Amino acid sequence: MAKALPNLDIAEAAHQVAQDYGVRELAALMAMPQSTLYNKANPNDLNAQLTAAEVVVITSLTRDYRLIEALCRSVGGAFFMVPKLGHVADAELLSLFGKIAIEEGHMHQSIAKAFEDGRLKQDEFKTISVDLNHLHSAVAELGARLEGMIVD
Repeated sequence: MAKALPNLDIAEAAHQVAQDYGVRELAALMAMPQSTLYNKANPNDLNAQLTAAEVVVITSLTRDYRLIEALCRSVGGAFFMVPKLGHVADAELLSLFGKIAIEEGHMHQSIAKAFEDGRLKQDEFKTISVDLNHLHSAVAELGARLEGMIVD
């Protein structure tokens, strides 16, 4: 059985992240030969691909979430950061509800605009996807804040 090409979205993200950060610098931080990282970040290479552990290391080092986002998309998921909220005053809980409503409004607006012509185009879907991710992030933020309020 022939080895399949890596998911193009993930492979392209790997290439972009490595190039944007600097392959030489990133390889040095990972204690990996520069040529190995070049090969693993090459979207056309069938034999060298990043491992899951390397994706996590690259994301941690670069603080660039494109690789994790592409990985999540490849399995039908989405990635969003769950913020640390121990520093948020309980009085700000209400503003989190407002943030959710605002993000939901943006999502509805994007959907309505996309379907004005009765068709959904790729760029319109990407806009909706970003808005959905922001909405999910706001809901996750509220969930984390509520969890932090649990008393035993």
